[in-house]
Amino acid sequence: MYLPRDSFVAGEIFEAQARFQNLSPEMVQITEPRLAMTGGETVTDGFSSGGTCGWGCPTPFAGSIRVAPGASSFGRTLLHVLPEVSTETVEYGVRMHVHVWRQVAPPGTTLAWEAGQDLEVGPVPLHVLSPTAAQQLHGTLETDTQGWRLRATDELGRTPTTPIFGGWLVFRRTGLGIGRFGPGADGTWSAAWPGDDPVTIWVWVDAPGYASTKLVHSAAGS
Repeated sequence: MYLPRDSFVAGEIFEAQARFQNLSPEMVQITEPRLAMTGGETVTDGFSSGGTCGWGCPTPFAGSIRVAPGASSFGRTLLHVLPEVSTETVEYGVRMHVHVWRQVAPPGTTLAWEAGQDLEVGPVPLHVLSPTAAQQLHGTLETDTQGWRLRATDELGRTPTTPIFGGWLVFRRTGLGIGRFGPGADGTWSAAWPGDDPVTIWVWVDAPGYASTKLVHSAAGS
């Protein structure tokens, strides 16, 4: 399990990475792989059976993943340090959990799996600080009949000094849209509405070392 730092500010969103490697001579199947946080929440996650899984994953992990001998499964999870949790009452930490199944039927026969064991790493302790005004992100969301425009600064009106990222959810009568944008050097993003229906857009912006901000706005489509 890899974390970018061991010190964060309350309200920060950060990416935790994990790798499960099969060192046994048998095919294994992993279920319920999760990176979770005490004093925080999961924003989005995903695991894959090969390569590196990130925002390219079509959906968060569901079902099971088979891992061949010597192969690895990779995962990336966005975690959110909750801003309202007190460091005096909560010990912040990140842990990884996975359940392993072992293949017991040889190739060419009926596939069977034998329950293995639950593996857990962590919790890795985190040091959480209260953000200053210069570490608190502020977002301005403007909309019209054509689309939306988002501008992110700190509470002092300055562009953050680290790369800025963000995400969005668009709710429509015909479905749900979800995406991730960034990094944006100037903290500005815009897009057209995905159709003519009235929409509700929910966006957030985050940057390393900054407390994130969330915005919700409802508007008519084009």
